[in-house]
Amino acid sequence: PAILSLGFRPFFLLACLFAIISMMIWSGFLNFSLPVKFNGINPVYWHAHEMVYGYSLAVIAGFLLTAIKNWTGVQTLYGKPLLILCGLWITSRLLYLLETPYSIYINLIIENIFILGLTIAISQPIIKVKQWKQIPVISKIIIFLIGNIIYGLGLINVLEQGEKWGIYIGLYTVLALLFMMARRVIPFFIENAADCPVKLKNWKWLDI
Repeated sequence: PAILSLGFRPFFLLACLFAIISMMIWSGFLNFSLPVKFNGINPVYWHAHEMVYGYSLAVIAGFLLTAIKNWTGVQTLYGKPLLILCGLWITSRLLYLLETPYSIYINLIIENIFILGLTIAISQPIIKVKQWKQIPVISKIIIFLIGNIIYGLGLINVLEQGEKWGIYIGLYTVLALLFMMARRVIPFFIENAADCPVKLKNWKWLDI
């Protein structure tokens, strides 16, 4: 089906739906005492984690799976493999709301498999065409994986303040990706929109 032909189609749709549903859950919890236990997680940490590693990472996954196809000319995930990756993301979101034995451990494994799967999916086309300038993109998804592992270690009381560190690692990685993409596309848009020929200078040290 068309929705599984490009990464942005299912992931942007899922992110949109999750944004609405998660805000309804959060508002209901805050304002109407909605009986949500968040699988024993501090509700503030649940909310922060789901905005960074749930919503934001779904948008990032959809964008990168589509953009890397355009950058490299190599087909990224589609069809059943894309459906599996989406299924891992959906399962992780649901398990955070289910109070079942060992679900927090199972969920952390599934969520990290999703991020690892995304890392592999975006790495393969880049490595295939040896487009090494895209390595900073791969490194940021790896940082998401590290941040989420740290968050998980905090949840299971292995690492003190692990939840806080994991959330901030994810937040700053989202910002890093935004700045990197902005640096790439804003000069391009300006050059196309200018009335006269103009070539904007991009400084390599900014990327570094």
